[in-house]
Amino acid sequence: MTALASRLFLALLLVAGTVAAQGDRLAAERERLEAVRAEIESLEQALVERHGRVEGLEAELAELEASVSEADRALHDTEQAVEAAHARLASLRAERAVERERLAGQRERLAGQLRALWQAGESPFLRLLLSQEQPDRLQRLSVYYQHFARARAARIEEAIAALERLDSLQREIDAELERLESLRAERQRRHAELEQRLAERRSLLERLRERLDDDDRRLARLRSDEERLGELVSDLRERLERRRRSEAEAPGGGAGGDGWPVAGELLASYGSNRSGDLRWSGVLIGAEAGTPVRAAAGGRVVFADWLRGVGLLLIIDHGGGQLSLYGHNQALYRDAGDRVGAGEVIATVGSSGGQRREGLYFEVRVDGDPVDPLAWLERRGGQG
Repeated sequence: MTALASRLFLALLLVAGTVAAQGDRLAAERERLEAVRAEIESLEQALVERHGRVEGLEAELAELEASVSEADRALHDTEQAVEAAHARLASLRAERAVERERLAGQRERLAGQLRALWQAGESPFLRLLLSQEQPDRLQRLSVYYQHFARARAARIEEAIAALERLDSLQREIDAELERLESLRAERQRRHAELEQRLAERRSLLERLRERLDDDDRRLARLRSDEERLGELVSDLRERLERRRRSEAEAPGGGAGGDGWPVAGELLASYGSNRSGDLRWSGVLIGAEAGTPVRAAAGGRVVFADWLRGVGLLLIIDHGGGQLSLYGHNQALYRDAGDRVGAGEVIATVGSSGGQRREGLYFEVRVDGDPVDPLAWLERRGGQG
């Protein structure tokens, strides 16, 4: 009995040890599971925060790019005003040269007349009175000398007035030029500050995107951007149709375009592969920032604002369901509702909307569907 009890006791101890070991293993696995869950939650939270920072930076970039566009446009207007003031100054200088030449002639004539008076004596009128001339002739000579004196005084007054007028104009234009130069310097400083801030935010956004981007995310983003652009075009078409019906008139199409909106290297062609199974709906033309962008054909501007994926975007309605789109601009020089002619400068090349390389995105849509811009331009040229 004692041996049996000992064996039973040992068996119970073995079972208890096994159960305790299994319990410890289960607790360890649960602890490990909780750690994994905590790590997943932490990673998800970090991704959410990072995506939030990207969206916040994109919104800030939109505001900065719009501010840069406004500053660029203001600086452009100031440059034109300075050129106009210099043109006025050049015209004034030419006028002053003519006045100086005329005054020199007047001085020469007056000098001749004064020499003649000096040769006649200090008091020619008195000499006439004491002469033996006939009274009627004496009267005529007296009238002549009076007329001469008045004409001489008038020429002197005219010369003084001309000089005063020219001096006044010179002072006005100098003051205007000083104001414009000061305004230009201030706007250049403001433009440079905005460009620096924009470059810094773009650099930060680029670093964040490098940590987030993979092929699936980038493809989804591009599809989202394309869908948003398609929705915008459809909405614009509907609004244009409603406006045409309400106004009972067709919009002016203008002259057919006979050239590209900007010259440069073709970075992406229509229909070429963009990412995955996504194709380019337009063309991407490489050009330096600030290069003028010209309207491919005449029409009415129906959209001029910032849009995610294409940045500062301008859309022109050419009538007949035809729209041309100009994206990634640095500055927009026309507003919605403006009429533009073929070849007219409407914007400048940039890299807005997160574009990694400077260039112009150019797309053409007919009845809402993308078409080959080259074929469209050739048809427009044939109609022009």
